[in-house]
Amino acid sequence: MSTPPEDWPGLQLDEHFEAQKRGWTLDRIGWVVMLGIVGAALLGGFGNGPLGLASVRGQELEVRYNRFGRLGADLVLEVRIDQAAASEGKFGLWVSSAYLQGVRIDQISPAPDAEEPFDEGILYTFVAGEGDLRAEFDLTGDRVGVLEGSVGSSGPQEAVSFSQFLYP
Repeated sequence: MSTPPEDWPGLQLDEHFEAQKRGWTLDRIGWVVMLGIVGAALLGGFGNGPLGLASVRGQELEVRYNRFGRLGADLVLEVRIDQAAASEGKFGLWVSSAYLQGVRIDQISPAPDAEEPFDEGILYTFVAGEGDLRAEFDLTGDRVGVLEGSVGSSGPQEAVSFSQFLYP
């Protein structure tokens, strides 16, 4: 086997070690971002899960809702009103019009006996039975972005506020 001449420069490969280090750093940053997105999704950052479910409590009511939803997808708003809030055998449940403009109501269970516009919202009236009222609103998101809502047992004076974010 012959040896190359002494003035032969070899394979002439240019090493760009600094560029390789930058590439490796960007690669690792990409992996961390992807793992963060997957972790957020598993915890409910894009829908159901521990981060996605929330509740707020007022004096006479509790509202359970999803913090995150998608445009055109189903949302559920659960409201529980204490028996003590019933007046003359009826429960009142007020929902702000600001919230209702961002969603479409598909169904309310149990069905309200009456609904009427009241103080920048709608007041739903339910017949009081035994125990607390548990009303479930099946909704569809109609607007992308943050939806600010308020729900009260008889109007905006006793209302609790909440917000949801709807993804496109």
